Amino acid sequence: MHLSLARCLLTGSFLKPASALMLLFFTVVTKAEDLRFGLLAKSTSDQNFVDTWRGCQEAASADGNHCVLLGAAGPANAHVQRNELSHALQSGEYSAIAISVAESSFLAAVAAESDVPLLSFDSPFSEADQHLSEGYIGPDNYAFGEQLAGMALSYRPGGGVVCILTVGTDPNLQERVAAVRQTLAGDHAIAPNSRLTGQSGWHEHERCPTMSLGSTQQIKTQFKAILTEIKPHMIISVGHWPVVDDDLYRELTHDVTPMLKNEHMRMIVGVGRVSDEYRALLYEGLVHGLVSIDFTEIGRVTYQQLKRAAKGEAVPLVTHTQKVTVLPELYVRATPETSP
Repeated sequence: MHLSLARCLLTGSFLKPASALMLLFFTVVTKAEDLRFGLLAKSTSDQNFVDTWRGCQEAASADGNHCVLLGAAGPANAHVQRNELSHALQSGEYSAIAISVAESSFLAAVAAESDVPLLSFDSPFSEADQHLSEGYIGPDNYAFGEQLAGMALSYRPGGGVVCILTVGTDPNLQERVAAVRQTLAGDHAIAPNSRLTGQSGWHEHERCPTMSLGSTQQIKTQFKAILTEIKPHMIISVGHWPVVDDDLYRELTHDVTPMLKNEHMRMIVGVGRVSDEYRALLYEGLVHGLVSIDFTEIGRVTYQQLKRAAKGEAVPLVTHTQKVTVLPELYVRATPETSP
């Protein structure tokens, strides 16, 4: 408020002191909205979702609002996420909620009864349930898979044995896997959920697993078996599970380190922000490429769309955020001290 106007209000030039103070009070209240927005993650212990929440909260706090990370720690669990959504809606605390969908069908019944605007981020509702969300914010997951596969093709244009790593039936991960398969297959059409059987020279080994949880124990058993028993030419992980614990990754790859370093076996991974730990794995030749998602940006953009939805304003059906391809040449050509 302009200083001269404030003096007039307080001195009673325009209003009595009590009325002036009341007007000042309401001016302050309307500036600080104090709204709460929910961000329902697949896992609250996943660093990517923590980064998303930080971006959301940073943007919300500038408006006097709050972004709350909802969900539970540990591997993603569709049943737990459904219960968390139900509790959040029943609480009446949130002006709008954004969800990273673990399994669309599990959330549909609860979401359909919501009086609160719902959006999705990172992982959208499946096609049949997309009407439950006012808009999606996050990467183009199909394009993300195309980038992962494109990196694989740059290394082995003639094909080879490949294992594609994913977790559960998350909609975003299914899109990425479909894109990886179709991009590797080239002009050969791939039926939904079908493995590569020689298209453009690529074969998916029949023992390559789909991990149900992406837990540490599954990484130790299933991923270890891929490395030491299957030994494919290419491993493409559409999420960060194998490398999220870099020390464990080094332990599990110990017996095949020569194969990774001489590039008889290559590892390409989809991750969140490119941490110093991931940079070290690239520099050491244990990982051969990353496609990175900026989850902090997802959080900032999600907040803006949540705020619009809470006000009853139209939200874009799709808002794609940036992703970055990181090739190892950025690191292996520099010394550890000078690598970016």
